[in-house]
Amino acid sequence: MKIKDRLAVYFTLISTTVLLAVLFAVYFIFIKFLESDFYDRLYDRAFINANLYLEADEISADSLKRVKTEYLETLNGEIVRIYDSNNKPRFITDNQQFWTNDFINKVRKAKKLRTKDGLRQTVGIFYRDNQGDFVILASAIDNSTYNRIGKLRLIMIATFIIIVVGLLLSARWMANKILKPLDIFIEEVKKIKSSNLDFRVQESKNKDEINLLAQNFNQLMDHLEQAFILQKTFVANASHELRTPITSLLMEAEIALSQPRNTEEYQKALRSVVDDADKMNATINSLLSLAQADLELGATQTETVESMNYFGSCKRIGHKKTNKVSLLSI
Repeated sequence: MKIKDRLAVYFTLISTTVLLAVLFAVYFIFIKFLESDFYDRLYDRAFINANLYLEADEISADSLKRVKTEYLETLNGEIVRIYDSNNKPRFITDNQQFWTNDFINKVRKAKKLRTKDGLRQTVGIFYRDNQGDFVILASAIDNSTYNRIGKLRLIMIATFIIIVVGLLLSARWMANKILKPLDIFIEEVKKIKSSNLDFRVQESKNKDEINLLAQNFNQLMDHLEQAFILQKTFVANASHELRTPITSLLMEAEIALSQPRNTEEYQKALRSVVDDADKMNATINSLLSLAQADLELGATQTETVESMNYFGSCKRIGHKKTNKVSLLSI
């Protein structure tokens, strides 16, 4: 996978993770808020029923009518019960024992309680009246809240998909924009051949890592070009130095064979051939020594050494650690 693709994927993953966390937080906070709001409505319903059934003898007819008209809406699956001190239902025509004695006693002990069983929410209050002590329980299912939660969930899913696609496209565009100098650098590097080692990649004005890479690459090309020049010079000089003793050796042999000679003259010619062969052997040994030294230094850390060539010149050479055989230098 290319760097720009990895950057786009990583950025999208991080952003979507944060987005998911935010959406989940908003979703659950919204659910808890609606549940709390419905509990408050149930508490209001319980107190209203207390006013309707327990305080009716103490308030005017107009007040009772106003309370009734204000809370005419019936909640979904609404159940309201008023229990006396013996945990028996009172005042409401439906005498069904909907809640257990343990739950009613728990409300009486806690004074105020709320609970949830599946989709049904229930609240209970302990109410003290001149007629006695009562426990009022109100329960209902908040269908409107669950409908709103369902719509919110669909909206969040659609929003999440749209944002993820937008993030991926924007991350891809941003990665292309940031790494465009790297693409230019790669295309320029492809143009470099052995015939144009003087070519240099373009350096941008931005002080970033890509510009630093281009600068270091151009410096490497400077050293490489110089190494190739030194190699060509070395090959030319070595060829010249090897050609001279070979030419001399051939001339001596041809002269010796041009006509019959006595033993002393043949010995003189052979000594001359041996001298030229020794010179050629010395040159070859020097070349082998330089090559061996270059092989050994090519596998070590960067350091400055002195290399002596056959012609007696001395040059300081910087060898860098590499797994390949470096070029011969003089």
